[in-house]
This record gives sequence, structure tokens and C-alpha cells, in this order.
Amino acid sequence: MFDEILCWIKVIVRPSYWLMNEKFSLAWDTKIRELMQVHEFVYGSKATATLGSYLIWIENHPYASFKPYAHFSDTPECRPSRVTIMLARAKLLREVGSQKVKKPSIDYEVSRFIEKTELVEKGLAQNE
Repeated sequence: MFDEILCWIKVIVRPSYWLMNEKFSLAWDTKIRELMQVHEFVYGSKATATLGSYLIWIENHPYASFKPYAHFSDTPECRPSRVTIMLARAKLLREVGSQKVKKPSIDYEVSRFIEKTELVEKGLAQNE
């Protein structure tokens, strides 16, 4: 419950979660949450992963990720809730590893900036 509340706060303060490509589907949201409780993600390619028997699109995070892969699915174009997308991304990174899953470049740049700022504050920064 606390994870979901924290995710909603993150959704509110992160503009990247405000606009989504597909329409929300309660049925798909429920289904992917059920699948996440029972199965682990299996990395398929740069753009897809398998969860149970479903091939899921994981690229274009967060605005188009975790929707059923259209070419191999009889489900219409839809997406889970923003919170489910955030929880699924965290699960995917835990199970598959961040080396295989490309992180959004803005997140990487922001994290590098924060790291460098902290090093400068400590006086440990090195010229790169």
C-alpha cells in the first residue's frame, strides 16, 4: 500500500508520467498486476519482455511501456495505470537488471548531475 502511495506522489511530480500514448484499460491493469504476482519478467529484446505467456512492450518508458505487444496479442492497444507502469518498471529492473533495460536518458543525466553535485560539495570531484 505504501509503495502505491509513493508511486502516486512520483506520478504527480514527474511530468514524464502525465501524458500517455494509449488509453487506460482496467482489464489490462488488473491482468498485468496478476501476472506480476505470479511470474517473473524474461528479457526478450531491447523493446520487449515476456511476463507469463504475454509479450509486453517495455520500450518508450513511461508513456508507451508495459502494453501488450500488438503484433503478438489479440488485445487492443491499451496500457495499465501509471502506478502499475512504475511498479512494473521497478520489477523489470530488479529481475532482468538495469544493464539490459535501457533507462531513459533524462533520468541518467539527472542522476549524473546529482552525483557530480554531491562530489563537488564534498570536494571530491575529478575533472573528466
